[in-house]
Amino acid sequence: MNDRYIDYGDSSNFPEEAFNMTFDMDGPVEFNDTWLVAACEDDQLTAMRDWFADRYCDPANETPYNGREGGYLYINGGPYNPSEELNGRFSDCIPQNLIDEIAAEMESEGGDEWAPKRYGRDYDYDDYFAIEVDDRTEPLKNLNIRISSLSFTILQSGMQLNPIVLHMSYGMLISYFEAYLSETVIYWAEKDENVLFSLAIKEFESKKYSLSEIFSNLGQFKEKIRNHLASNIVWHRLDKLKPTLEHGLKIQMPEIRNIMIALKNRHDIAHRGGFNKDGEMLRLNISDLEELRENITAFVDEFELQLRSSFPLPNR
Repeated sequence: MNDRYIDYGDSSNFPEEAFNMTFDMDGPVEFNDTWLVAACEDDQLTAMRDWFADRYCDPANETPYNGREGGYLYINGGPYNPSEELNGRFSDCIPQNLIDEIAAEMESEGGDEWAPKRYGRDYDYDDYFAIEVDDRTEPLKNLNIRISSLSFTILQSGMQLNPIVLHMSYGMLISYFEAYLSETVIYWAEKDENVLFSLAIKEFESKKYSLSEIFSNLGQFKEKIRNHLASNIVWHRLDKLKPTLEHGLKIQMPEIRNIMIALKNRHDIAHRGGFNKDGEMLRLNISDLEELRENITAFVDEFELQLRSSFPLPNR
């Protein structure tokens, strides 16, 4: 079993004394050192995992890429090494072997160079992150158009494609799938405040807020939730997204196993130049692209069926 897809616990069930935070929607989770020292090993592991995930991300999500030089431009700081950051924060309150375990887990998932997540952005959600989806059918239409365009391009190129083109096409299929998910979720979050707050309940479980803190500035609170959905979600991490989407959209997530396998290939394409961790080239062919397309289509068909159940179409 691949450890990166284990359904780990999260800190949302920790007691209030576990946290050392103020009400700040834009800030990352922080833990109380005294509580950490006395916590069980499982809770210590969960705290470190959530602490790191709240601060650092795949550079593909936040960092411009220099194609000429073949590397990311860490204009917001970094790259950050999981071992260094975790040791710097937790070496005084958590045993070294547990720190090493989480550091290895993070490096297995995203390598040893991470970008910082950006909090307190100096630009408005509406100015930069707004995704223009005016109709519930648009995300599916956009997905079908994108896949059809890619399929046409591949057919025009002939059946014998070089590895780079195959790798790029494979990665683009995953990107189209991510775009479909983000457009769909953000559409319903904008359309229905019940969805917006239901999504927030899962996304911000580890942050402790009083009702007075939320309702004292409800407009800003809602804007911050939208900002988070548009800019901080890693849409290909279906295993992490599952509880959020199920709670927010009132659906049962379709089977993700086949797509998660494809995401491992995409990770090697995006972060290892098409090679796996053993230095072996990922070998793809046209049938692999077709299989991925079929798996995405099967997921989306079931996802749309679930959405129609949660949000019935109006009677004509």
